[in-house]
Amino acid sequence: MAGFETKLDSKEQKLSECKKKLKRTAAREKYNASKVRILEQSLNEECCTESRDRFAFLENQLKEKEREIAELQVSVHYIEDLVNDNQSENGMVMLFDERSKIYSSKLKQCVYAILNLQVNASKVSPVIQTVLRLQSLAASTWDMILVEHDGY
Repeated sequence: MAGFETKLDSKEQKLSECKKKLKRTAAREKYNASKVRILEQSLNEECCTESRDRFAFLENQLKEKEREIAELQVSVHYIEDLVNDNQSENGMVMLFDERSKIYSSKLKQCVYAILNLQVNASKVSPVIQTVLRLQSLAASTWDMILVEHDGY
C-alpha cells in the first residue's frame, strides 16, 4: 500500500501543478484579452476621430463648392441678362442706338466683315437682312442702315 500511496501523492502533486499552470494560463489569457479589448477601443476611437475629421473636411469642401456654384449661377444669369439686353422683345436686334444716334459696334463689325469679303456696298444691307431673317431675327431700324453713310 505504501507504493500505492506514493503514486497517489505524486499524482496529486502533478494535479496540483497542472491546476496552478491552468490558473496562470487563464490569468494570462484574461490579461491579454483585456489588453486586446483596450487596443481595439483605442483603434476604433482613432479611426472614428480620423473619420469624423475627414467627414468634416469633406463637408466644408462641399459647402465651398456649393458657394462657388451659386456664384457661377449668378454670373450665368448676369451673362444671360446681358445677352437678352442685346436683343429686345420679339427677336429684334438693336443695330442703332436712338439716344446716342450711332450704329452698334456689332453692326459696324458686320458691315466691315461683309465689305472685306468683296460684297458690293449696295448689297451689304440685303445680306444682313437675309442673315437675320434666316436666324428668325429682325433689325430694330432698317431705314437707318445706309452703307454709303459716313457714320460707319
